[in-house]
Parts: sequence; structure tokens; C-alpha cells
Amino acid sequence: MYFDKNFSLPTGYRFLLKDVISFLVSLDRYASREGARLLDIGCGNQPYKKLFSRYQYVGMDAYADVSQPDVFGSIKDIPFNDGELDACMTVWVMDDLAEPEQGIQEIARVLQSGGYYFAVECQSTNIHFPPNDFFRFAPNALIQLCKKHGFEIISYHSYAGDFASIGFGIISIFRRIFSKLHINRIAEVFYSLAVNVFFRPMDKIARMRTFKKFFECNSLGYCYVFRKI
Repeated sequence: MYFDKNFSLPTGYRFLLKDVISFLVSLDRYASREGARLLDIGCGNQPYKKLFSRYQYVGMDAYADVSQPDVFGSIKDIPFNDGELDACMTVWVMDDLAEPEQGIQEIARVLQSGGYYFAVECQSTNIHFPPNDFFRFAPNALIQLCKKHGFEIISYHSYAGDFASIGFGIISIFRRIFSKLHINRIAEVFYSLAVNVFFRPMDKIARMRTFKKFFECNSLGYCYVFRKI
């Protein structure tokens, strides 16, 4: 649902978070074989399913009112056997858990040795999904939690650095103001597009190797690839 709402049109956060889309598209290459099983935990209405052709995609969610999963279940007790899955994925899920380590432990349990865990987690974002909003993750925090449960980090990189964070904040402020004033949502198209068109290129320039991550101190979040040892 989040993916469709904010990425499907040239408004919202589409350009600012375009790196997230690129990351999700790239994950299909990690399939060890055609039909390898990937579990999307917290799948909502399965907006990412279209991105996986080599995997046998299975969506799981615990909230019937906001999702259309293949399997209903909680990350606290994933309804699969030990070592049954080839890969698991969470996209902005761990921040909504009161005990994220419990979720990581369950993911480790259902993954086979050598299986992959893909994660997208925020370092900075609005308060959301109340009352289930608990954490923000600096990269070392999630890496350390996963390491405790038998994962090695393969790669990680930020999405949306300092300039994108500013643009993200501006869009969020305008949305709240316009909502309070009951201004037509058509206006959102114009201010969101204007913010994206300016801050997306600034973000891309600022995150070039030349600056050596100098403008990523306030990144919105990170994309991770872990492998179960």
C-alpha cells in the first residue's frame, strides 16, 4: 500500500526514494534458483510482487484491514518450518516492532543456511502507524542485531541523504498544512513535484563518491542485504 501510494505517481516521495525502488528491483538476482521461496513480511497489498520473477513470492501480513497477503501471520511467530525459506524481506517493518530482535530471530529460524534477508529500514522519518511505531535504525544497530542471530552483512547503502531528507520534511509539512486548511489535494501534485524536481538531483549530486558520504549524516534510511551463515 505504501509503495503504491507514494511511488506510483510523479508526486509524493517517488523521486526522493527512487533508490529504494532500484534496490528492490535488484533483489531478484539473489535467487539461488528459479522458484526459490521469498517471504515478504508485512507485505500489505503486495506491491512488490511484480518485481520478483525468479522467486516464488509469498506475502505475509498480520493486519487484515490493510493487507491482502497469501498467508496471515506475525513476524513474532512466522508460520513456516525451520530452514524452509530461501529469502525473507522486510520493508519498513522492524521500526514498527516493540521487540525487533524477536523478529530477526524468527527470520533466522525460517531461513535455510545461505539464505538471504533483505531489509529496508528508516533512520529518520515521521511518526507513523500509531501505536505501532517504536524505533529508527542507524546502520550499525541493525547489522549488530542481525549478527547476533547468525547473519553476515553482504552490502548496505543509504537511500535519500541530507538533501532528500529536507525535501521529505517539506512535503510532510505542506501535507499537514493543506490538510488542516482543507485545501484540494490537487495542490499536492504541484508542490510535491516541485520539491522532488529540485531536491532529488541535489541528493544525487551530494551522494557522489566525490563527497565520500559527507551529505548522508541525516539519511532517511538504509537498504541491507544479509546472508544467514
